[in-house]
Amino acid sequence: MTMSKTPITLAVFSVFFVLSLLFTSWGNELLAKLPPRAYYPNDRQYAVTEVRAVLEIAALAHRNPALSGDQQPFQDIVLGLPKTPPEALWLTQDLSLTVASGACGVGSISLCAVIVGINDPSIRIWATEICGLPIFWELLPEAETSDWNNGRILDLETLQNHSLKVSVTSGWLILHISDQAPIQWQQTTVLPVGCGS
Repeated sequence: MTMSKTPITLAVFSVFFVLSLLFTSWGNELLAKLPPRAYYPNDRQYAVTEVRAVLEIAALAHRNPALSGDQQPFQDIVLGLPKTPPEALWLTQDLSLTVASGACGVGSISLCAVIVGINDPSIRIWATEICGLPIFWELLPEAETSDWNNGRILDLETLQNHSLKVSVTSGWLILHISDQAPIQWQQTTVLPVGCGS
């Protein structure tokens, strides 16, 4: 006697459906906790809060290990999908800032980053100008490597932007800026401070 696969298929489908509803529910709860847009003194601060909420939703949906920013999910490799931008927190080389990286927009494959924390107390007086500031943007993935190319980075001292290439390796973000020596940022799981967080 053969057993029909229909009940098993329906049970598996039902489990996936319930899980997707739960993730949507948790995501909506996180977004509902955001104060109204009028609460924020400027749009950049609201955008940073929105980015944090989106990163929290992504963390609920993916639940990846903390230091897996350089690894493309197996299903993406098998299906030939483009690399997803690493969503992580990074400490700058001088440890003065915490930067959050991720997709430039919903569904985007471009890598962007904004300043989300000021670790150096001597520069916290500029928090309103620095917090939420995009530090690099529009990096596109290379298919065969863990590199991201053709982006721009903002020099906070001169306020000029320069061409940028980024490599992601085992908890490190290596920035190749124009003709300068490479700069290394270390991945962190410590929550950022100094930007109202």
